[in-house]
Amino acid sequence: GAEQAGLPAERIIRTNDQGETLERLLEVLRPNDRLLCKASHSVGFDRLVDALTVALTERASGRETTSGEAVAVAQT
Repeated sequence: GAEQAGLPAERIIRTNDQGETLERLLEVLRPNDRLLCKASHSVGFDRLVDALTVALTERASGRETTSGEAVAVAQT
C-alpha cells in the first residue's frame, strides 16, 4: 500500500468507519492537498467522497491555498 510505496507513516490515516474517516480527513486536509480514494464499490467510498466534497466546498469559501501535501486513508 501507501507505506510500501514510500509515503511516510505519519501521513497515513487508518480508520474504522466512514464517519471517522470523514472527521479525520477534515482535520488534516488543506487547500491544494491531493487525496486518492480507491476501494471496491462495496466499501462505499463514493458516499465518503460525496460527503467530503460537500464539506470541503463549504469550508473553502474564502480560504487561500496552502500545503499541497499527499495523504492516504485506509479503513481497517
